[in-house]
Amino acid sequence: MRKLASLQLIDSIRPIPGAVRVECATVLGWEVVVAKNSFQPGDPCIFFEIDSLLPELPQFEFLRKSAWHPTFKRFRIRTCVLAGQVSQGLAIPLTEDVVEFIPESRQRLGEDVSDLFQIEKYVPIIPDEMIGTALPYSWPISKTEELRIQACPDLIEKLRGLPYYITSKLNGESMSVLRSYCDGGYETHVCGHTHAYAKNTELPHWQVAEKYELCKNIETLSKKIGFSLGVQGELIGPGIHKNHMGLKDYSFRVFNVWNTDTRRKLDFQLMFDIVSALDIAMVPVLETGNRFDYSFDEISKKSIGTYYEDGFVLANKDRLREGIVVRSKDMKISFKSISKQFLLTEDD
Repeated sequence: MRKLASLQLIDSIRPIPGAVRVECATVLGWEVVVAKNSFQPGDPCIFFEIDSLLPELPQFEFLRKSAWHPTFKRFRIRTCVLAGQVSQGLAIPLTEDVVEFIPESRQRLGEDVSDLFQIEKYVPIIPDEMIGTALPYSWPISKTEELRIQACPDLIEKLRGLPYYITSKLNGESMSVLRSYCDGGYETHVCGHTHAYAKNTELPHWQVAEKYELCKNIETLSKKIGFSLGVQGELIGPGIHKNHMGLKDYSFRVFNVWNTDTRRKLDFQLMFDIVSALDIAMVPVLETGNRFDYSFDEISKKSIGTYYEDGFVLANKDRLREGIVVRSKDMKISFKSISKQFLLTEDD
């Protein structure tokens, strides 16, 4: 679960060349521009990750000019450049007017305090044609929410030495097609990020499901192999997050395959076999290996690339990819690394 606001320590401080009033602090794996002399290494802070939406409180009023979001009526924390330095997040000192929000029982390092500060997650507004008709649905699997490596840099060491693979992070809409047991029988549902959709061929999710005959094929294959399948992936194409892949039609690229009976992800090889059997495609696999041995900085550099390089031949050759996803082949460890350059090119 992502911690949008948490109690953390300032790991290090370094000067920013040419900057007089600010310097660069490191919190977890994030680099954050802070006021000069506001922190020393080892100092506690409240750290707000990018995509946090902060409420209108006096403690956040200093963000009015730079971060106010008129649609959400909140302050949005996003990637930006200050004094020539990329800054990802917000670190504030534990002043009295901040500490008063945090009960003594929760003043622990790493404590998630998002609820105490009424933090919400920024989610881009979805066009009306993408919304569809929501259906009540009890999800048999976890919803997609890949951890950012900056928020959990220890995963680098947990993955070290293990078989791994790296995929491109596609900038699309979450889509799942899931077969599960419900009300005395099995049903197959077409879903977005948070809910299932009633059948509607005007909706891109259903257009893609019909295009690949996903409901029928998942039901047939589930019966053949003896357990219920679910596929999760990215819906990409015209009108979806600027269509960075340059596609002329909607497409679906898989990044997870589930046994929805046991609520477990299938490993890399089984996922590959199921995707092939369903005659659909995975997200672009950029690299596989038997022993993961990258550093944090090396992974950050590998996140930089273009969708053209990833095989989307109609994409603008200068269009940056969103980033990469790194996983162990048994699917027990995974994280994403989002390209700073990509974030800096994105508008609301």
